[in-house]
Amino acid sequence: MAGYRGYGQLMTPELKPRLMAVDVGLTKIGIALNDSLWLGTTPLEVLTRTSRKADFAHLCRLLDRYEVASVICGLPISDHGDGETDRTAYIREWARRWMQAQRHWLEQARPVIFWDERWTTAAAKIAQREAGCRGPEDAVAAALILEAYMRARERSDPRGWGRIDP
Repeated sequence: MAGYRGYGQLMTPELKPRLMAVDVGLTKIGIALNDSLWLGTTPLEVLTRTSRKADFAHLCRLLDRYEVASVICGLPISDHGDGETDRTAYIREWARRWMQAQRHWLEQARPVIFWDERWTTAAAKIAQREAGCRGPEDAVAAALILEAYMRARERSDPRGWGRIDP
């Protein structure tokens, strides 16, 4: 069976690297995690941004606490998917600086993989409304970004918007 080691009386699931997604906004950062079986995602928290140093320190603590292997960073490309915007450049620079902070605070920095975040905030608002939930949609948007990335990886979809390696 795919996804399992061994075949016999006792089958143990194949664990995969844990991922964390971030949906970076000007005032908040939505954060989500997947489980180690890649069965689903969980909105973790919404970080209200205070300072770059404090934000990066908090995110680095989460990377360690949850034993995250890679970070999926939502990238706001143009609505038509044909290019990058000023906001895209801002997110790429933010991620580059976070990578520098990781190298300073962590034993091992994690790769940052950029992924298309178009329409995730709108989809998160709809999902929350349908579920009768209130509150910031940023963590739900991060979970949707992470789900899209995981589905694409399972299909061996080569799409992507680049990455920063440690």
